[in-house]
Amino acid sequence: MKAGQSNMPVLFFYPFFLFYLPVQYWVGSMGWSGYCLILLLLFGGSFHWLFIRFQKESVFTWKISPMIWILFWSGFVFGEGINYTRNALHSFLLGDLDYTAQSRMMAATFSGDFFQTQYYGWNENANFLSHHMTPSILLLSPFPMLFGPSLGFGIGIFFYSAITIPLLYFYLRECSISEELSLAATLLWAGSSSFYRLGHSLHFETLVPILFLVILYGVQKQKIWILIIGLFLFLGIKEDLSIYLSALSATLIFADPKRKRIWISVLILCVFYLLILHPIFRWMAGSSAERNWREYWGSGFENPISSIGIYIQNPESRFQYWKGLRDLSLEFGFWNLTAGWILIPFLGLYSIFRLSIHPWVRDLYSYYIYPLIPFLILFLRSGARKLQEKVEDSKRNFLMPDSRQQRWVYLILLTFLFSVYRNSKETEYPIPLSPKTQEAEELQSILKSIPEGGFVSAGFHLSPYLSLKNPTYPIRENRTLQKWILFHRKYNSPYLSSEKILKRVETEIKSGKIRIVERSENFILLQTSSAPSP
Repeated sequence: MKAGQSNMPVLFFYPFFLFYLPVQYWVGSMGWSGYCLILLLLFGGSFHWLFIRFQKESVFTWKISPMIWILFWSGFVFGEGINYTRNALHSFLLGDLDYTAQSRMMAATFSGDFFQTQYYGWNENANFLSHHMTPSILLLSPFPMLFGPSLGFGIGIFFYSAITIPLLYFYLRECSISEELSLAATLLWAGSSSFYRLGHSLHFETLVPILFLVILYGVQKQKIWILIIGLFLFLGIKEDLSIYLSALSATLIFADPKRKRIWISVLILCVFYLLILHPIFRWMAGSSAERNWREYWGSGFENPISSIGIYIQNPESRFQYWKGLRDLSLEFGFWNLTAGWILIPFLGLYSIFRLSIHPWVRDLYSYYIYPLIPFLILFLRSGARKLQEKVEDSKRNFLMPDSRQQRWVYLILLTFLFSVYRNSKETEYPIPLSPKTQEAEELQSILKSIPEGGFVSAGFHLSPYLSLKNPTYPIRENRTLQKWILFHRKYNSPYLSSEKILKRVETEIKSGKIRIVERSENFILLQTSSAPSP
């Protein structure tokens, strides 16, 4: 096959490659936008069929370099993410749980108060690591320092999200997957609902895909130093990841026999971390912000057999179980069915999460998709390998075209048709935002009255606007109010009663403990008569 012909099928999907992410991220695939994407796919496949039918030789000798597409997709994810963070800020949707809590904890760490947080636990100051054992969150710390608390954390989140795109492409190429299929698999990842919800959750679990890819790259290249660094940082993202990686590596010992010894080493290190290191770290972190995460499963931990039986007997639970599995399969073009042994721990983990009584955990909403991310990445690898075998297979099959080019077009067309169809059924994403620019400007004007270094008690969605030079505390019903008090006159928290907070403030204003410094249509800034000790 000539060089021009080998790349020719990709040319007909260039319009889809160009518009898929913008459509998916900005308007979603429901309605007319989904039909437009499907038409782009069908036109690409049809034009390729017509070209093959009426042309003996390919006249196309040019192509767009894969790196141009990778840079475009990465740049789009990064730029869209920054714009999303800005719009979420101006829509007053960046709450102190978890956006401010994470960024200010990192700022406190660099000031010498290691992992100190005011947003978790019952005490004024608590250790964030007792809430989540996530020292690797410090990989995000340069961004709030460089770009401020309003956008900095979001910039860091989407920086690492964008980096996964070239890293995934290069990993697939290292696995001897063709340029075209590696490109298609990377776009399938970047346009998936799972990738979108993980990044747009603005939570530290967005580090999972990039660090898992570092582990895979170290294993593939048999570079122990890369593997150790990746494994060390991956296990430091969250306390439960060692459990999932243990199950996955135990399976890969059999599924990847060429690297059996490496996966045995990974399994041993994960078990050592889980049983030895993690309890030590938890003891060192204390219990100031500790939470019993088992409560997400209710009585399921004490009586799992009974919980499973009740779940199976519930028709709605059974329907949601298979619907969730179907959606994940469609999302990745049914490539998960090529994963072999890896499906066993995947289905086990998926089933455990479906048993949760917490709706976000049960439905893998927002960042709760993170436990399945390593499996989804391996599905992309196994799926691309299987498609490559089908494309290169010289045996005749009544379900497959005879030409290698036509097979490639046929399989990629089916893959993205499934994925677009799945995304067209998505009702939660893309996340709708309604920026209130004038209200944000009104707030920023009031903030000028707060001196640098002043301690502030801020309302739920107002804390991201405050400078890192101002120590900021949440407004709680049982907490001492700081020197400066900033809150929204109409709404302050989804977890606390704004009415109770306003009554408390009004009482203290009447007693003279608090005075009004500035008042606007939507916000009020107050000052206590004496500053509480921090």
